[in-house]
Amino acid sequence: MKLTAVLDIGSSKVVCAAISPGARGALFLNGVGTCPYSGFYLGAMPKAGALSQAIATAIALCESESKIKISSICVGVPSPFTRTRITAARLESHFGGAKIADEDIDKLIHLSAPMNPPPGYELMHSTPFDYIINGSERVYDPIGMIAQSLEASVSHVYADNAFTEMLRCCLKGLGIETKLFISSAFADSHYIIPQNIRQCGSLLLDCGGNHCDISLIRGDAVFETISIGIGGNHITDDLAIRLRLPTEAAEELKRRYDFFDSDMLSYEQVFAPHEGYVSIKRSVIASIVRPRIEELGMYISDSIADLLTDTSYDLRIFLTGAGIAPLYGGMEYLSECIGMRIDSSLPPSAISEDEELPGRTSALALAHFILYEYCNTNRSDKRFGKKTIKQLMMNNS
Repeated sequence: MKLTAVLDIGSSKVVCAAISPGARGALFLNGVGTCPYSGFYLGAMPKAGALSQAIATAIALCESESKIKISSICVGVPSPFTRTRITAARLESHFGGAKIADEDIDKLIHLSAPMNPPPGYELMHSTPFDYIINGSERVYDPIGMIAQSLEASVSHVYADNAFTEMLRCCLKGLGIETKLFISSAFADSHYIIPQNIRQCGSLLLDCGGNHCDISLIRGDAVFETISIGIGGNHITDDLAIRLRLPTEAAEELKRRYDFFDSDMLSYEQVFAPHEGYVSIKRSVIASIVRPRIEELGMYISDSIADLLTDTSYDLRIFLTGAGIAPLYGGMEYLSECIGMRIDSSLPPSAISEDEELPGRTSALALAHFILYEYCNTNRSDKRFGKKTIKQLMMNNS
């Protein structure tokens, strides 16, 4: 049985999952472990002790549930600890035209190596996009075409050395080899966004506990990412502070709130230790929850305007993460706030009927990439896998 272990480092929790391939490209979850921790805020490094303890706990829970001893693991790097450089390269044929092969894509990637890589960062992967043949014809997959010239843009994604070294040390202490680092936005976009939509350009909105990351996706590549310091935990904190509730009770109240509910005169009951059940008017809950979503929507709108030089270009937006997606009507209300439709699209390979799915999506995305792209270098579809996998192997060797 082919199996991979993955580690998703979220802004407020760590998820470890042992996943094997299922029928027709599906995923089988052998075991999963989740552990909350103090997290990180934007680009501030998480506390080493808290992160190490959370990783150890999540891995132990996953091993216990799956009955599998984890010896190596693939790690997703969250966007605040990544940097992207976009470069371009061009190849010329001196024989009046030649058939484009995989080796030409490799040459493009190497020729596009940035002259000024970000200091203190290590290269994770390089992905070509926006291919142009013969100086004018834009194509998605140039392999096999005959052309006099081939040019492309290349997305080079780097990881913060301090962050990856912290993770390597933690995992080494647990006797686990760090097999591969992958940008979480890179893996998420390929798992969540259909290929034909990625080809035209799209936006990935990853809303977690402590912050939201908005990534512009071009073809198979991460073009640019902006992070916003607001997430689902801020809604919980607002409820806890304003209503003087314990965090657990506030989180329960948030999860039960329905944005579609128009009955603002009735009450919700929530249990608070030492006080028993507390009745809270729904209009009061709405007056706390909705303004925070509206504030997030304002920042998202501003970030999208910064990401898109051509604001008339209508890109599809896809939502992931456990900050907003699990809330009843939360995605739809956020759509109203930004004036753009937001989709939540999971492929058939997603594990169905899983209440914790929004918080596990990034782990599933990592596993799907490893099992169906990275490990399968001989597959016939070379439009994405082979030319990018080669670079991943070189960069992570």
